[in-house]
Amino acid sequence: MIGAGSWVALAVALAASLAYLIRLFVFRTPYTTRGHDVGVVLGVALAAVAFLAGDASWRVWAAGTVAFVWFALTRIELRLGRSPMAVAVGDPLPSFVGHTTGGTTLGDRELVARAPALVFFFRGKW
Repeated sequence: MIGAGSWVALAVALAASLAYLIRLFVFRTPYTTRGHDVGVVLGVALAAVAFLAGDASWRVWAAGTVAFVWFALTRIELRLGRSPMAVAVGDPLPSFVGHTTGGTTLGDRELVARAPALVFFFRGKW
């Protein structure tokens, strides 16, 4: 029964990591890792308990390796998106085509032709 704890530890750490990757690459949801961090830490805690109980199998070390790789990669990935704004106040408007709330397309040329305008960008999940 000693080996069961290490299997659970590895499964929890892998499940948290894979769930995040699925959210990121399949569903394209925002970059939040807090819940997944908790899952990975829980997996490592379970691996530590299994190790202290006498299980020094590859599964214990694999759970630790998953956690190390997880935290190294997600900290790098989270830093990638933190660049300063490319457009500052007063800069010319970059060329774009977007959709209005009514569903019609609207480009920068039409917007400028209509005179002063205020542009809102909604970040949604739809």
